[in-house]
Amino acid sequence: MKPTHAVARIPRAFTLIELLVVVAIIAVLISILLPALGLARKQAKRLLCSTNLRSMGQAAMLYADENKGIIIRTDFEPNRSRDNIHFSVSMLRGLGYDGRITGIYREFNPRLVVPILREIEVFQCPSFPEPDQALDYLSSAFPMPYTAKNIRLDVTGGGNRGRQSEGQRQDLSDYEKFFSLSRFAKHNPSRFIYITEAHESLPTFRLSMHDMWFTSQLPFGAFPRISNDKRHPGGVNAMFFDGSARTLSFSSMDSGWPNKLSSRLRHFTTVPLELDR
Repeated sequence: MKPTHAVARIPRAFTLIELLVVVAIIAVLISILLPALGLARKQAKRLLCSTNLRSMGQAAMLYADENKGIIIRTDFEPNRSRDNIHFSVSMLRGLGYDGRITGIYREFNPRLVVPILREIEVFQCPSFPEPDQALDYLSSAFPMPYTAKNIRLDVTGGGNRGRQSEGQRQDLSDYEKFFSLSRFAKHNPSRFIYITEAHESLPTFRLSMHDMWFTSQLPFGAFPRISNDKRHPGGVNAMFFDGSARTLSFSSMDSGWPNKLSSRLRHFTTVPLELDR
């Protein structure tokens, strides 16, 4: 009997066409997944920014508990002297800063405060286009209610973008340096914005510009101080006077000209009927 020899089988390789089909399928899958991953990354940054605002809200409420229900909305001069407090400084203790706060209160020096703010991640929006900016948020100092004087100054003293807006006639407007939470007895604190995202044009060392009190500083205004660069999906993050935070569309935050004042300022102040034309 002749021995049976096993027939050696040569493994079959992929053809060029099969390889091209596989590569094409992978490319299609990548093209489908990349936008979804990019959107998920942006949404994660938006949630982190909203978390930052909630942390600031808790710190602001802590400051209010220790100071007779008062929160700081812009530079506050408690003794009508050169002493003042910036809203970001009032939150430092509640955010865990254990440095020399008293000295900062008594002598507000932006060059002293800016390095401190840069070390606190809560003050930096993860999607902000300027990583060197020390403070990526600003406070609402709109008066309650918005007055005829504000309307006049909004036209004549609205200022310009960026550093040129240092010349704004802030001292003549009705902006509120501080605010008693008890005044919300007639209003809903979850309706009015306290802190929101800053426009990219605001300079780092001009912390006094990180507040707003004119309609021209809204996202659709002529000289915006609120972000309008669509850095987050869905709009702009905002923290309200009850400490809550949520994302608002640009049209919800500012319906734009020529809408009535009550529409444009719905999240910032009340408008007397005689002015709401």
